[in-house]
Amino acid sequence: MKSTLSVILCVATLVAVSRAGAQVCVGQSLPPDAAGGPPRPLAEVYGTVERIDGTTMILVTRVGRRLRIDLTPASAAGRVQAVQPGMAAGVLATQGSPSMLLAQSVARAKASPAAWRPDCIPFAGF
Repeated sequence: MKSTLSVILCVATLVAVSRAGAQVCVGQSLPPDAAGGPPRPLAEVYGTVERIDGTTMILVTRVGRRLRIDLTPASAAGRVQAVQPGMAAGVLATQGSPSMLLAQSVARAKASPAAWRPDCIPFAGF
Protein backbone atom coordinates (compact mmCIF):
# COMPACT_ATOMS: atom_id res chain seq x y z
CA MET A 1 0.00 0.00 0.00
CA LYS A 2 2.81 2.39 0.88
CA SER A 3 4.54 1.91 -2.50
CA THR A 4 1.24 2.43 -4.35
CA LEU A 5 0.68 5.68 -2.46
CA SER A 6 4.24 6.78 -3.29
CA VAL A 7 3.68 6.13 -7.00
CA ILE A 8 0.41 8.10 -6.94
CA LEU A 9 2.10 11.00 -5.16
CA CYS A 10 5.00 10.97 -7.62
CA VAL A 11 2.68 10.99 -10.62
CA ALA A 12 0.56 13.80 -9.14
CA THR A 13 3.55 15.94 -8.17
CA LEU A 14 5.23 18.51 -10.40
CA VAL A 15 8.93 17.76 -10.42
CA ALA A 16 11.25 20.39 -11.81
CA VAL A 17 14.94 20.86 -12.23
CA SER A 18 16.57 23.99 -10.90
CA ARG A 19 19.36 25.38 -13.08
CA ALA A 20 21.36 26.37 -10.00
CA GLY A 21 23.02 23.09 -9.11
CA ALA A 22 20.59 21.00 -11.22
CA GLN A 23 18.73 20.10 -8.05
CA VAL A 24 15.49 18.18 -8.44
CA CYS A 25 12.72 19.81 -6.47
CA VAL A 26 9.01 19.41 -5.90
CA GLY A 27 7.27 22.51 -7.19
CA GLN A 28 4.12 24.07 -5.84
CA SER A 29 1.49 25.77 -7.97
CA LEU A 30 -1.00 28.57 -7.60
CA PRO A 31 -4.55 27.49 -8.45
CA PRO A 32 -5.94 28.43 -11.87
CA ASP A 33 -6.89 32.09 -12.20
CA ALA A 34 -10.49 33.30 -12.46
CA ALA A 35 -10.29 33.19 -16.27
CA GLY A 36 -9.64 29.43 -16.06
CA GLY A 37 -5.96 29.58 -17.02
CA PRO A 38 -3.66 26.74 -16.03
CA PRO A 39 -2.10 26.57 -12.55
CA ARG A 40 1.06 28.69 -12.33
CA PRO A 41 4.19 27.01 -10.89
CA LEU A 42 5.76 28.64 -7.85
CA ALA A 43 9.45 29.06 -7.16
CA GLU A 44 10.60 28.83 -3.55
CA VAL A 45 13.90 30.60 -2.89
CA TYR A 46 15.87 31.73 0.14
CA GLY A 47 18.67 34.20 0.45
CA THR A 48 19.96 37.46 1.83
CA VAL A 49 18.36 40.73 0.78
CA GLU A 50 21.03 42.74 -1.01
CA ARG A 51 18.88 45.78 -1.71
CA ILE A 52 15.36 47.01 -2.31
CA ASP A 53 14.80 49.61 -5.04
CA GLY A 54 11.16 50.70 -5.11
CA THR A 55 9.19 47.50 -5.69
CA THR A 56 12.20 45.40 -6.78
CA MET A 57 14.21 43.32 -4.32
CA ILE A 58 17.59 41.76 -5.11
CA LEU A 59 17.96 38.47 -3.24
CA VAL A 60 21.34 36.70 -3.14
CA THR A 61 20.90 32.93 -2.82
CA ARG A 62 23.12 30.63 -0.79
CA VAL A 63 25.15 29.91 -3.96
CA GLY A 64 25.63 33.61 -4.75
CA ARG A 65 23.04 33.91 -7.51
CA ARG A 66 21.33 37.33 -7.63
CA LEU A 67 17.59 37.17 -8.26
CA ARG A 68 15.44 40.17 -9.21
CA ILE A 69 12.07 39.92 -7.49
CA ASP A 70 9.10 42.21 -8.12
CA LEU A 71 7.34 42.71 -4.77
CA THR A 72 4.17 44.27 -6.25
CA PRO A 73 1.89 41.15 -6.27
CA ALA A 74 2.81 40.14 -2.70
CA SER A 75 2.46 43.73 -1.44
CA ALA A 76 -0.97 44.09 -3.05
CA ALA A 77 -2.08 40.87 -1.33
CA GLY A 78 -0.60 41.89 2.04
CA ARG A 79 1.84 38.96 2.08
CA VAL A 80 5.14 40.76 2.69
CA GLN A 81 6.94 40.73 6.02
CA ALA A 82 9.23 43.71 6.55
CA VAL A 83 12.73 42.84 5.36
CA GLN A 84 15.78 45.05 4.98
CA PRO A 85 19.16 44.69 3.28
CA GLY A 86 21.27 42.15 5.12
CA MET A 87 18.27 40.14 6.37
CA ALA A 88 17.48 36.59 5.31
CA ALA A 89 14.20 36.07 3.45
CA GLY A 90 12.18 33.30 1.86
CA VAL A 91 10.12 34.04 -1.24
CA LEU A 92 7.37 32.19 -3.10
CA ALA A 93 7.15 33.57 -6.63
CA THR A 94 5.82 33.00 -10.11
CA GLN A 95 7.79 33.76 -13.24
CA GLY A 96 7.45 37.28 -14.60
CA SER A 97 9.93 37.98 -17.37
CA PRO A 98 12.90 35.69 -18.04
CA SER A 99 14.94 37.77 -15.59
CA MET A 100 12.32 38.68 -12.94
CA LEU A 101 10.32 36.70 -10.40
CA LEU A 102 6.93 37.97 -9.22
CA ALA A 103 6.69 37.58 -5.43
CA GLN A 104 3.51 35.97 -4.13
CA SER A 105 4.79 36.09 -0.53
CA VAL A 106 7.93 37.29 1.26
CA ALA A 107 8.84 36.20 4.78
CA ARG A 108 11.81 36.64 7.06
CA ALA A 109 13.96 33.52 7.32
CA LYS A 110 16.48 32.25 9.82
CA ALA A 111 19.89 33.89 9.38
CA SER A 112 21.73 30.60 8.76
CA PRO A 113 21.52 29.15 5.23
CA ALA A 114 21.73 25.70 6.85
CA ALA A 115 18.21 26.30 8.21
CA TRP A 116 16.73 27.22 4.79
CA ARG A 117 14.73 24.79 2.70
CA PRO A 118 16.28 23.85 -0.66
CA ASP A 119 15.68 26.40 -3.42
CA CYS A 120 13.27 25.34 -6.14
CA ILE A 121 12.92 27.29 -9.38
CA PRO A 122 10.73 25.20 -11.72
CA PHE A 123 10.99 27.50 -14.73
CA ALA A 124 12.82 26.33 -17.84
CA GLY A 125 15.87 28.45 -18.56
CA PHE A 126 15.56 30.66 -15.49
